[in-house]
Amino acid sequence: GLLMHDTVSSMLGRDPDMSGRSEIWARVLRLWELRPVTGWGWTMYWAPWIPTFRYLVVRMDGAPTMSSHNAFLETGFQTGLIGLAVLLVVIVLLLRSTYSVALHSLDTDISTLLPALAMTAMVIQAFTESRLISEGNWMLVAAIATWLTVRAHAPQAGARVDATTATGRTPAGVQRQLVSSMR
Repeated sequence: GLLMHDTVSSMLGRDPDMSGRSEIWARVLRLWELRPVTGWGWTMYWAPWIPTFRYLVVRMDGAPTMSSHNAFLETGFQTGLIGLAVLLVVIVLLLRSTYSVALHSLDTDISTLLPALAMTAMVIQAFTESRLISEGNWMLVAAIATWLTVRAHAPQAGARVDATTATGRTPAGVQRQLVSSMR
């Protein structure tokens, strides 16, 4: 695929740089170089009423470009190396964890593969779009992280929870406490 990138792009009627993205990326990189550590400040999409964004990259139809079309570049530009490092750590941990769960559970629950596939698709898309850090994709990242956390702390199927172990009291003591608290 990469060896035939130019051929495939022209067959699809697209520029090899995915419709002007190289120009966007070059301009964003020049701005990021001015504030590499902390970036320019977080904004979901580039506000066209801010002069820096209004004229950063203007499309052929005269409309301003609203993002860098690369989630990693966008994160670095807006939150600097600090924010980019956090994003990369989150992505690596979620990819590793989702694939680990999927590989360990695949024989018994094929649905555990879905979070791993969703994370993979979002990371691949992040190279040409900024949606990983905005819109529903960021919510999906949070949902996957939550799913992993709940799954890690949930009792295993078939595990017996002993009331004495869980509460430090015997089942009869737990029952007496519940009855007395209801009075």
